[in-house]
Amino acid sequence: MSIIQLLTAQQLRRAAVIKDKITTLERDLAKIAKDMGGIIGIPFVSRKFGRRKMGAAARKRIGAAQRVRWAKVKEKRKSRAKRKFSAAGRARLIAALKLRWAKASRKSTKPKTTGRRKLSAAAKARLAAIARARWAKVKAAGKKAL
Repeated sequence: MSIIQLLTAQQLRRAAVIKDKITTLERDLAKIAKDMGGIIGIPFVSRKFGRRKMGAAARKRIGAAQRVRWAKVKEKRKSRAKRKFSAAGRARLIAALKLRWAKASRKSTKPKTTGRRKLSAAAKARLAAIARARWAKVKAAGKKAL
C-alpha cells in the first residue's frame, strides 16, 4: 500500500500546496543563479525549465553521418542481383495462384449460413410429442411446473 493511499484529503491538499511552493522557490533560485552568471555553483539552465539545444555544427555532423549510412544501404541494394524465376518455377507459381483464386471464388458463391442447424419437420414433430408426454406426466402428478 502506498503512502498516498494512507493520507487524508486534507493532508493531500497540504502536500500539493507545499509542492507548488517548492516549485516556485526552485524557479526563483534558478533566476537568481542565471542573473549571477552561475557563480554560486547552481547551473543556471535547469532541464525542468529550458530545452537543451544542439549547435548547428553538431546537427551538420549528425546529418552527414546519417547520409553516409544511407549511402551504404542504398549501395548494397544496387549491388544485390535481382533474382529471377525459371520458366518452370513461374509456371508452378501461376498454376498455384489460379487454383487458389478458383477456391476463393467457389467459396464466395455459397450462401452464408447463420450457424444454426435446421430441424426437419419429422424431428420437430417427434420433439413436440416428447414434450407433450412430459407435460402430461407433470399434470397427472398435480403439479403446475416441471
